[in-house]
Amino acid sequence: MKRIWVISALVLLIIGCTITGFFVGTTSAQYRATTELERALEGPVNALEMDVGTLHLQPRELQVHRFTGFVSTTDRSGIAPDWMARSRAFENHLEVGFSKPWPNSYVHPEMRLAFGATTNFEYIIDVPSQFGSVVDVWLSRTSPKALFDSFDEFDIKWQSTNSLSLIARLKPNTSVGMEFEILILSVAPVRPPGH
Repeated sequence: MKRIWVISALVLLIIGCTITGFFVGTTSAQYRATTELERALEGPVNALEMDVGTLHLQPRELQVHRFTGFVSTTDRSGIAPDWMARSRAFENHLEVGFSKPWPNSYVHPEMRLAFGATTNFEYIIDVPSQFGSVVDVWLSRTSPKALFDSFDEFDIKWQSTNSLSLIARLKPNTSVGMEFEILILSVAPVRPPGH
């Protein structure tokens, strides 16, 4: 009986040592991998810290601008306000700015899409420098919301410093009259006090 207890104790001791060795080896390997990762990230982190330091030396102010635009198909009359319907621009070329009635801001003129067309309509939207340098843009809302589903694609992207790209592609035989709002995030140098 004593021999069974000794053998059982030895077996438990061997199992315990094996488990302990496994955990020590795993932890050591994880520590080595973490240390290598820290060394690999040290250079990029230092570079990022320098860039952040540089940004602090050049004060900038982030601004968010809201612009309302209108899109409709040619089978219906336009939905933009009367004063905007008279605006003219180059084909596929739009602009943002403050318009009548002040202080509302609009994307103008109204986008008119050919009824029944299922091709991509691409519009370039110019952003005047008075709004700063564009760093991002996104679609914030549409009205009525249900008409947004009439598009296979309706997407706005930042293209360059003061230029945006809006792509619209209707689903087949769709008629729309929709208002949309875009938000533009821009950055401009902070003006010294008193200027």
